[in-house]
Amino acid sequence: MTWDASKYFAKAKRYWSKASGLPRDDDQFLLYVSFFCEFFIRGALVLKSPILNADLSEDSLLYAAGADSSDNAKTVGLRVAITRLKAAYPDLKALNFDPIQVLVDARNRELHGENDEISAQDANQILPAVYLLAVKGTQSTQLDLVDLMGEEDANTASMAANAFLKDRSQRVRSDVRNAKDRFYERSPQEQAELRKKEVGFGYAVQTNGAHLKAHKCPACGSQAVLGGKPVGVSREFLRDGSLMYETRVLPTAFICNVCDLKLNGLAELMAAGFPHEITTLDERDPVEFFNVDPMDYVDTDEIIREYGEEMNGGYQDE
Repeated sequence: MTWDASKYFAKAKRYWSKASGLPRDDDQFLLYVSFFCEFFIRGALVLKSPILNADLSEDSLLYAAGADSSDNAKTVGLRVAITRLKAAYPDLKALNFDPIQVLVDARNRELHGENDEISAQDANQILPAVYLLAVKGTQSTQLDLVDLMGEEDANTASMAANAFLKDRSQRVRSDVRNAKDRFYERSPQEQAELRKKEVGFGYAVQTNGAHLKAHKCPACGSQAVLGGKPVGVSREFLRDGSLMYETRVLPTAFICNVCDLKLNGLAELMAAGFPHEITTLDERDPVEFFNVDPMDYVDTDEIIREYGEEMNGGYQDE
């Protein structure tokens, strides 16, 4: 016996499903994401060769080779596992998985320490690297990304990974700098007049389904509009006595009416430092969600009887 890649991939799939159903601000979300990453990486190593998953002890190497039991076998640490992953799969060599290592280190400190390490991590800083691992990793291992992550998350992962790989940072930095220079070259009076064009809302959904969020402009610092399209939702969950769900929105454009900075597409937005994803919480009507018919809980005979009593003097107005 030795390690089985299919079992690692099955665990990765299961933990991603758990993570995907949670709102991004749930403490367990990044915990499950960390398990997804580790199990996927180890599955990819074992798929290439179980030896790559073993530390250098004799028991571990023998187990990896199928020559001994697993009683004393140990897997290699994740930092070394990532190094071996890049060596085993050349297409992954140039990718930066440091945010994943940071997340897993935080998870390990959480498991063995007294501090809340996971909640201190920023999902927006970590998820692009996770998506990159999933997209490029499934390509290298010839796995089905949709089967691994589900259709909605697979589409989001593909768009985020492609945007990251395009690396529009140099051009976007130039656009932001030019917009900033143009704005601050104006007189204080002109600047003050232009700032009156700042957006005056926090969040809005248009009739066509587009989501709009007020966001600070990277050029002039004014409140401008970040727009996007919905790409998925979480499972329903209870929060403060209400049935809620999270909508995930992929940013598509940014427009500042103050300095005229315009950015289009996720690649440009990510290069400018915008998040790869916008999330918003909405309340679900329990009656509609659970398909409840209120009339099932209404005794019409009792209502008629009480009404009759009132009409016949059973109710006295004091």
